[in-house]
This record gives sequence, C-alpha cells and structure tokens, in this order.
Amino acid sequence: MTHDAAADTAWARVTTATTAAQQRQEIDAFLAIQQQGGAPPVMVDVTKRDEGAPAPIDDALWQNPQDYEVSLRYGERRYRFVPLSRSSLEPLFRE
Repeated sequence: MTHDAAADTAWARVTTATTAAQQRQEIDAFLAIQQQGGAPPVMVDVTKRDEGAPAPIDDALWQNPQDYEVSLRYGERRYRFVPLSRSSLEPLFRE
C-alpha cells in the first residue's frame, strides 16, 4: 500500500469514529503514518461550522470543538473532520 493510500485509509477511520476516544486513537494512528512517511509539517485550519467562515484557534475551539471543522494540510493533501472532543485536537497542537 502506498503512503497516500495508507493515509487515506487511516483518515477514513478518523472521520467514521463514533466516540471521542476512538477518534483520538485514529488521529494518533493517522499522524504516525504521516510521520513515518516523511510528510511535511501539518498545517491546521479551523472553520466555524454554522458560519462556514475561518475561525481562530482559541479557547472557543477547545471548549466546543464539535462546533468547528478542522482541516489538516500536508503539502497539497487536505483532510477535514469535526472533532468529537478536545482530545481529538490535542495531538495536533503538541509543542
């Protein structure tokens, strides 16, 4: 399986997760595949779901993550999801 195919398969599991714990586990697995494949640094964009407008990465996102759509970009590839909880955001913003 190619790196892109493996990443796409892993991402499908992120977007079909039904619990916050499952989504977090699948995001961790997706990020590991990206890291192993030598992907460029991830860029994160956030959109307010009810407005469709870009949103800041601030406390409102952390308090009500389900109100946002998060988009991860690796080069030209883009992956979107709605976080089920703040735990789904944590691996995206590690220092």
